[in-house]
Amino acid sequence: MTDTSGQRIIRTFHEALDIVDSSEGPIRLIVENSLMDVTGPNSSRALEAVKDAMDKIAAVRVKAIKDAFKHLRANLPHQEE
Repeated sequence: MTDTSGQRIIRTFHEALDIVDSSEGPIRLIVENSLMDVTGPNSSRALEAVKDAMDKIAAVRVKAIKDAFKHLRANLPHQEE
């Protein structure tokens, strides 16, 4: 079976989505590790831990999205104007 342009495009998008999906594991670890020792919903420590976790999660997700777009730019056919 030959790899048509359409199949290549679909495979490339699938790979880009896999890159974003691969960030789920590290995000779960961040949540577990950041909130493990926090107790009480009204604790100022809890609020700080949640904020720190959200900052770390955002960094992981932004990196995954940037990596996915780099993959798309590198592997999709370029259209000449």
